[in-house]
Amino acid sequence: SDLREFGIKSEWLDGNLMVNVAAFEINQKNLLMNANDPLDVNRLIERGAQRSRGIEIESSGFIKDNWQFNIGYSYVNAIVTDDFNPLIIGQRVQNTPRHSASVWTRYDLRQAKLKGLGFGAGLQYSGNKLPLYIRDFTLPAYTVVDAAVYYSPNTSKVQLSMNLNNILNKTYWVGAQNYLRLFPGTPRNVMFNITYRI
Repeated sequence: SDLREFGIKSEWLDGNLMVNVAAFEINQKNLLMNANDPLDVNRLIERGAQRSRGIEIESSGFIKDNWQFNIGYSYVNAIVTDDFNPLIIGQRVQNTPRHSASVWTRYDLRQAKLKGLGFGAGLQYSGNKLPLYIRDFTLPAYTVVDAAVYYSPNTSKVQLSMNLNNILNKTYWVGAQNYLRLFPGTPRNVMFNITYRI
């Protein structure tokens, strides 16, 4: 594969706001993909080439010294540039959204009795996608809502966190091969983590 990238990084407001912007082009050749052969499910075929062009924007910073945020957005125009099937040359690459975005914010309490306690919340968005083997339908775009609770004692290097993912228990599809084989996203779940800062 061949990667070309150009980016700009900048800091504003005395380092409280950081913005990164990057434009890129990725050219890939001789890609292997499943042949979708019912008589030999492991058979692979070669796709000639595909090209991805896009832009990524990331921003992070502090609204207050105890309130931080992260925002990201990407646009990817991925197309098939060479293939054994001439009908899909110039068409979108499968299972690749054109638009995706994320937002996350965290607020840490500073009151004496609650110091060390923090809360986070955010969104993840993914645009629609084409299945791997057919182009008769698209997988719909989706947005997932997440949240978290953090606790870190004042004198400790340990942080305890509880993450609640997909709060609304949204049903969504992260990818597909055809009408009969679709890959669902993770349903609502809770994760507990312990982090030790060295």
